[in-house]
Amino acid sequence: MAGYEVSVGKELLPGLLSGQDGLAKRVDAVLNQILEAQVEEALGAQRYERTEDRVG
Repeated sequence: MAGYEVSVGKELLPGLLSGQDGLAKRVDAVLNQILEAQVEEALGAQRYERTEDRVG
């Protein structure tokens, strides 16, 4: 299993537990970063990068 580095911007941290959707926004940001990393790993290229090995 590959390791992923997930970061949440400083602008999102203060509202982590405040408001009704504070935590939901953070979980969404983290999940999107993980999915992006998995797609890059599967395709063998980063977003908008074109390589000979890219399969999708």
